[in-house]
Amino acid sequence: SQRAGVILYPTALIFCAYVPTAQVMNRYGERDGEFKAKVIEAIVDCPKLSTAFLGYAYHDDDVEAILHFFRDDLDALASIYMSAIENSNHVDYGGKLFIKIFEQRPTIWNEYVDWVKDNIYRDGYEQKIFELIWTVEKWRECVDYAFKVLIDDNMGFLIEEPAKLLFAELQDGNVLERKKWWLLDKLHERSMDVEKCRNLIDVVVTVLPDWKLEYILEFLKENKKLEDFEKLHLFPLSYSYSGSEVPLILEKIDFLQSLKDSLKGIDYIDHRKYLEERRRSLEKYQEKVELREYLENADYA
Repeated sequence: SQRAGVILYPTALIFCAYVPTAQVMNRYGERDGEFKAKVIEAIVDCPKLSTAFLGYAYHDDDVEAILHFFRDDLDALASIYMSAIENSNHVDYGGKLFIKIFEQRPTIWNEYVDWVKDNIYRDGYEQKIFELIWTVEKWRECVDYAFKVLIDDNMGFLIEEPAKLLFAELQDGNVLERKKWWLLDKLHERSMDVEKCRNLIDVVVTVLPDWKLEYILEFLKENKKLEDFEKLHLFPLSYSYSGSEVPLILEKIDFLQSLKDSLKGIDYIDHRKYLEERRRSLEKYQEKVELREYLENADYA
């Protein structure tokens, strides 16, 4: 039979000229349940059609239409959604459809995080979905899973992008407080496991640098072992600058001094010595950089 620009066969559906969207198919699916089931089966079986079928799920009406069409088969919707984002960056750039699916089928979060791990450098809209996940009721469990997959199972110098996805300092004050609370809670939980703590501190140093002094001091309240402290990265593992490197070096020197000044008592005598050594080493490096930059500028003069 032929309906709505498609030809139906017993086990397949071939789209003629174009792929109708779920919003369009809504008009026909309500009248013919068998037809609707065939459409869903065909989209699931042919992932490349998923993007066109979902369309641009940005407006609330479009999202509601998609959810209504798949209300009896959310597993199929989740499968089609994952296929759609695999084929296009622009399916759900507000994250509205994802969150609506998540509310009724929370397991899509784990599937999504696993997908992000292999697509971390894609120029997509993952940031919006990660930010929205902090607002849901089960945000702790979701963040726990994402951190384990994207950061704990990763190498230190590769955590910058996943750290930005999970903990970026955006405008929502409540979300930012949740991020800080989660990081503090995990720090206390892992305080004697320096390898695990290092990942947490790497996140703060990389994404929330204004908070790192407070966070590192919190670690030292829990774990006073010098050998563990020396394993921490007090600065990002990678960095860039334009113009002179000197301001960046001075910023590091100031931080080391602030941290040293904040450590009081006999428990931290060796920690202060360590920080002072690092500060002096940076000052020597600063002198070399200043000389190098002076000579480079002289060459261009």
